[in-house]
Amino acid sequence: MMNYYWNVLGGWDANKMNILETSEEYIIYLRATGLKKEDIKLSIIGDTLTVKSEKEEDSAKYLRHEFWDDILNLNLSLPAGIDTENPEATLENGILKVTLKKGNSGKKMIEIS
Repeated sequence: MMNYYWNVLGGWDANKMNILETSEEYIIYLRATGLKKEDIKLSIIGDTLTVKSEKEEDSAKYLRHEFWDDILNLNLSLPAGIDTENPEATLENGILKVTLKKGNSGKKMIEIS
């Protein structure tokens, strides 16, 4: 059966992710190689999780540029019942982990620890 939640909204899905559901929470793992926590902005508005990187552009003149892992631009449709008051996010070893407890919904900016 098709799950209409957790779909990437607005285009091509270049960001690799894993999504885990437990009885109490959802955990989203996103590859964020080459990014620091200061480079990443996360927010939840309504039923959409937005993840964007805002890294300064490299001024080097590339002859070939195939490493795009340092770019995050994702709008992820969330299921109903997400607690947006207490989201958590960590960045470790190039993996961004976003933990969303099951509960109420609304709007919240997420700080990466």
